[in-house]
Amino acid sequence: MNADERMRTGVPDETGPSPDTAPVDVAAVRRVIDRAPVQGPLRRHEEYAALERALCGHIEALLPHVAAATTRLPRGAVDRYRRRAWLDGVRVRLAHGLGDGLVSAHTQVTALARDCRTLLHHYRAQQRDRHGRQPGQRREADR
Repeated sequence: MNADERMRTGVPDETGPSPDTAPVDVAAVRRVIDRAPVQGPLRRHEEYAALERALCGHIEALLPHVAAATTRLPRGAVDRYRRRAWLDGVRVRLAHGLGDGLVSAHTQVTALARDCRTLLHHYRAQQRDRHGRQPGQRREADR
């Protein structure tokens, strides 16, 4: 069963990202998130479409990392099932599209930006844990 079939059937990907999965460009993800609207006047539909494409690309890059970490959480743990349910919701939003109106496009891009921000948070926490630092601890070079 390939990844698309697993996503459609709801079967989680237990394998996680492949060893050749490139690391996520955190700075690029942040730049796109920062461009997404939170409040203010509505933008042109074309702007929302460009933001949606960029956000979806970053979400698709982040999802395998966060999904793999989620499957490593203990079975029966509430956090595991909450995160799996949230990841399922992210996948649904990815497939939803902008819609025809500006309000639906604004709402979709805002939701995707929020999902992307949360995925990035989980991804960064995993990277810190993988490199032996505590989640709140910064590297000497980061200080």
